[in-house]
Amino acid sequence: MNHRQEVNFFEDLEELRRRLMVSLLSVALFGVTSFFFSDLLIAVMTVPIKTSVRVLYFHSPYEAFMVKLNISLVSGIVLSVPVIFAQLWRFISPGLYTREQKTILPLIFISTILFVTGVLFAYCFVIPFALKFFLDFQTPTLVPLISIGSYISLFLSLILIFGLIFNLPVVLLGLISLGVVQTSFLSHQRRIVIVLIFVAAAVLTPTVDIFTQCLLAISLWLLFEISIWIGKVLEKRRTKVDT
Repeated sequence: MNHRQEVNFFEDLEELRRRLMVSLLSVALFGVTSFFFSDLLIAVMTVPIKTSVRVLYFHSPYEAFMVKLNISLVSGIVLSVPVIFAQLWRFISPGLYTREQKTILPLIFISTILFVTGVLFAYCFVIPFALKFFLDFQTPTLVPLISIGSYISLFLSLILIFGLIFNLPVVLLGLISLGVVQTSFLSHQRRIVIVLIFVAAAVLTPTVDIFTQCLLAISLWLLFEISIWIGKVLEKRRTKVDT
C-alpha cells in the first residue's frame, strides 16, 4: 500500500466513522423518545396475541424493564431507518458516477418503503400465522403461560428480519445497475439461489415451525424474481443509452 492509498484508506475510514456516529446518534435519540411511549408500543405489539392469550407475564423483577429497553432500542432502529439508509448511500456515493449519484434519493426512499412494507407484512400476516400455529396446541390441561420477554423477543426478531429481507431488490438492482451482476447470470443460477434462500430462511427464522420459514423463503424468492424482472428492464435501458 503506497502513501496515496494509505491516505485514501484513512479518509474513507474517517468518513465511515462519521456516518456511523450520525446513525448511532439518531438511534439513540429515537430510542430515548420511544422509551417514554413504551407502554403504547407494547399495547400495539401485543395486539396479534391478544386474541389467544389475554395476559402476558414477566417472570423476574427486571424482565418488564428490560422488555421496555429492548422495545426502545428496536424502535430507535426502525425510526432511524431513513437516516441509516441515507448515511449508507451517501458513504457509497463518492465512488459512483454523477448519473448514478442522482439515484441516491430515490434509493433512500425506496429502501425505507420496502423496510416498512416488510415490517407491516410480518405484523399483519407472519406473526399472527406463527402464533396461531403454536397456540393451537393448547388443551384444557395444557394452557400457555407466556412471558412478555419471550413474546416481544419473537415479535422484534420477525419484524426486523422481514424489514431487512424486503430490501433484497435494492441490493440486487444496485449490483445490476453497476454492472457487477447480470440478470442472465442470476437466472442461470436460479436453482442454487432457491436452495440458498430456503437454507437462509431456516437459519434466520427465530421459530422452529416450517410454515414461518416457508413464508420467509417464499417472500425472498418472490423478491428475487421481481429483482430479475426489473433488472432486465434496467439492462435494456442501459443498452439503449450506450448505443
